[in-house]
Amino acid sequence: RPHTDGMGDKRRPNGKRVATTLVYCEAATEGGATVFPQGSPPLRFQPSTGDLLFFEYAPHPRLQLHAACPVLQGSKSTFTQWYRLGVTPEQPWDNFEDWGSFPNPYSHTRWKGPRYGKEEETNNKDEL
Repeated sequence: RPHTDGMGDKRRPNGKRVATTLVYCEAATEGGATVFPQGSPPLRFQPSTGDLLFFEYAPHPRLQLHAACPVLQGSKSTFTQWYRLGVTPEQPWDNFEDWGSFPNPYSHTRWKGPRYGKEEETNNKDEL
């Protein structure tokens, strides 16, 4: 289904997605392309294993409307990285999203260490 990953909300641009990287970990032997139907001309990217596709939403976010074509033969898996504007350790990305509540039976396993490169405070110099 055609979609965009980010539109750059002008009222609150910080924290919104501004670009996407797709790394194709496994590519289909038939089908599985990524298409951008709004371009002139429309773009069809047929990946191979190991390919990387980067696209940003500015200055024309509607041109980044994209969709994954069905895999007809083989398998396809991707690693997706979203880039966000204005995210800092003090203002993490999840402060800018309102996705509601998602049931997660594994929520007790959340990371308890420091966030985004902040060093853990310790009173014992031997632990450093």
